[in-house]
Amino acid sequence: MLVRIALVRAHESTWRNRGSNGPFRILEIRVSLAHPFMISFAQTDPEDVEALLRVASAFALAETLARKSGVQLAATIRRNLNDILRDALSQPST
Repeated sequence: MLVRIALVRAHESTWRNRGSNGPFRILEIRVSLAHPFMISFAQTDPEDVEALLRVASAFALAETLARKSGVQLAATIRRNLNDILRDALSQPST
């Protein structure tokens, strides 16, 4: 399986999206730099972005493997993760 990761600046409501392409098994992952979580925590240090891309990739691969093994509604974890990062965890603690 080939994994393709893209950082996007479009205003998306999700931090991470995934998609599979055709018979060649390409897993496409889009991480939004315009997401409130990324704006708060990953705008200055490239190492922060790399670490978050690795976490996003791990979640996308885990979702794909779960779906392949028959787990129904595997995307629920991604939707919940996106909601939590956007709503509850996008602001630094004081």
